[in-house]
Amino acid sequence: MENAVEQLQKLGLTEYEAKVYFSLVGNHFISATSLAKKSGVPRTKYSV
Repeated sequence: MENAVEQLQKLGLTEYEAKVYFSLVGNHFISATSLAKKSGVPRTKYSV
């Protein structure tokens, strides 16, 4: 996951944006709480 996050950051995403995006790629329908756990990004850092 870290390499993918780094590549997305090179495209201009922040670390948190990249982690959330990467987590959503494999989980199209996921709750905000589950997404926070899977991505490692605090739920308060994004709005769903």
